[in-house]
Amino acid sequence: MKDETELRAANKADNTQTIADSKEAQGAVTAAIGVLTKFYKESGALAKESWEELIQVSKPEVGFSAESSFANTDGSKAVMKLLEDVLSDYSEMEAQAVAAEEADSTSYDEDMGKNKTILAELRNTVKVKTARKTTKEQEKADTAGQHKKSTKQLEALKQYLVDLDQPCVAGDSTYDDRKSARATEIEGLKEALNVLADAFKPKSFLAVH
Repeated sequence: MKDETELRAANKADNTQTIADSKEAQGAVTAAIGVLTKFYKESGALAKESWEELIQVSKPEVGFSAESSFANTDGSKAVMKLLEDVLSDYSEMEAQAVAAEEADSTSYDEDMGKNKTILAELRNTVKVKTARKTTKEQEKADTAGQHKKSTKQLEALKQYLVDLDQPCVAGDSTYDDRKSARATEIEGLKEALNVLADAFKPKSFLAVH
C-alpha cells in the first residue's frame, strides 16, 4: 500500500504537469494562430470572410506598397496547417493526461479499498494466531512442569527399587525366613508395648506394702 501510494503520487504529479504544459502550449499556439491569421488576411495571403470585407481596417506596415498584396500562397497555408496540427496534438495530449489521471485515481481507490479489507483480515488473523500462540506456550510450560515432576517421581521409584533389591532380592535369607523374622519382631514389639503399658499403670496402696 505504501509503494502504491508513492507511485500514485508520482503519476499524479506527472499527469498534473502534463495537463498544465499542454494547456499553456495550446494557449500559446492559439495566440500564434490568431496573430498569423490576421496578418495573412490583411496581407492577402489568406482570403477574408465575406463579413470581414465590410470592415475597413488599415493594412499593416509589412514593407510593401498599398497597391500590392501577397498572393494566396501554399506557404501560408502550410504554416497555418502546421500550427493547427500542433494545437490538435496538445489538445489530444491534455485529453489523454486527463483520462490517465482519472483512470489512475479510480484504480488506486479500488486497490486501496481491497488492500484495506485484506489488511483488516490479516490483522485479525494475527490476533487469533497470537492468542493461540500464547495458549500453546502455556500448555508447553505446564507440560514441561509435569514432565519435570514425573521425572523426579521416576528417579525416586528407581532408587526405591534399588533399596529393595538388597533385602528382598539379593539377600541370603528366603522370603519365609524374612516373614518369620518380621512376625517375631512384631510379637516382640507388642510384648514391649504391654510391658511399658503396665509399668505406667498406677499401683494400689496394698500392692506397694
